[in-house]
Amino acid sequence: MINFGRVVAVDMGASSAKAVMGRATANAVAVDGYARIPLPADYKSFDAIKDKDAVVRAMKPALADAGIKGGKCILSISTSDIIARPMVLPDMPEQSLRENIMYELNQYVPVDTERYAVDYKAVRETEGEGSAERMYIIAAAISRTLLQDAADVVRRLGLSVYAIDLDFNALARFFAFIDRADGAAGSDAMVLDIGHEFTQVIIYNADKIYINRIINHGSYDVDILIASALDSDPDDVSNRKYNPSPDNRHEVYDAIINVFEDVAAEAIRIMDYFNARYRGHTIERVYLSGGGAYISGICEYMGQALGMPVSLPESGQWLKLRHGGDSFNIPDFATALGLLLKGE
Repeated sequence: MINFGRVVAVDMGASSAKAVMGRATANAVAVDGYARIPLPADYKSFDAIKDKDAVVRAMKPALADAGIKGGKCILSISTSDIIARPMVLPDMPEQSLRENIMYELNQYVPVDTERYAVDYKAVRETEGEGSAERMYIIAAAISRTLLQDAADVVRRLGLSVYAIDLDFNALARFFAFIDRADGAAGSDAMVLDIGHEFTQVIIYNADKIYINRIINHGSYDVDILIASALDSDPDDVSNRKYNPSPDNRHEVYDAIINVFEDVAAEAIRIMDYFNARYRGHTIERVYLSGGGAYISGICEYMGQALGMPVSLPESGQWLKLRHGGDSFNIPDFATALGLLLKGE
C-alpha cells in the first residue's frame, strides 16, 4: 500500500460527519484528533449536497476544536443510492475485466457513466491445486455530482483530497484489521452497520468482499416509532433508544423490536443467499457498527435472532489515542478508521 503518513479521514454520513486525523500501520492505528459533527437535516439528496455552505459552517469549527486544520484527506460519503454488486469472474486482462464489470452492472441497473462514477475492487484467488485463478470483485457506481460536492466541501475546509473510498470498502478493511488483531483472520464474518437512514450489510473474508447490501431501516426509524408512542418529536426522543428510563422502557423496546425484526429477517435472507452462492463458506461472527450499534439491547437481540455471536469492535493494543478517548466510540468511527487504514 501507499504510505500516506498522517492523514485526515472524513466519513460523511446521513446525519453526521466523523473525522479522524492520524496514521496507520499494519498492526496499529494512532489517532491524533477526532470529531463527530452533526450535519444539517436533509443536507444532501441521493445525488448531490444541497447546501454546501451549511455543511462547511457546521464542520469547520468542530474540526478546529479537534486540532484538525489541514492536510491530506481520504473521503467517503454514505448514500443508499449506491449501486454495488459482488461478482466472481475468471482471471482476465484489465481492459476485458472492466468491460465485463460494466456489462454485469448494467444487468441490474443501467449505469449512465456521465452521471455515475464506477470503481471496483478485484482480488485474485486460486481455490485449490490445479484450479484456475478467479477474481472476487465488488463493483460500485455512485453519483459523480455527490462525490464532487463532497470533495468541494472538504477542500473548503482546508483539506486536500488525496483519495476517495466507498464506505463499505472502508468498513470491510477496518473489520479485517480487527480480525487480524484478534487472531481471527481467514474466516468469514458479517458487519451490520446501523446508520441513521439505513443499515448496511457486508460479508467479507480478509480482503475479499462477498456481499454488500442495503436494508432500508436505520436508527431514525426507531426514533419515529418512539415519538409516535410518546406523542413527541423524533429529534426530542432520539437519545432514549440508548438509555431508556423506567417510565418509557416499554415504548422504547417495542420500537427497537419493530424495526430490528425486519432488519434481522433481511439479514437472515442475505446470509442464506451467501451460503447458497459460496458453498463451503460459513459466517462465524457478526459485528455491529455505526451510530445505531449502541441502541439498548441491540447486540443481544440480534445475536438471538441470527443465532450467532454479535459484538461491537473494542479497543486494544492496536489503538493509540493521543488524547483522552472517552468520546471515541469505535463503532461510530469504524468507517473513518477504515479510511485511515487505506494509508497503511
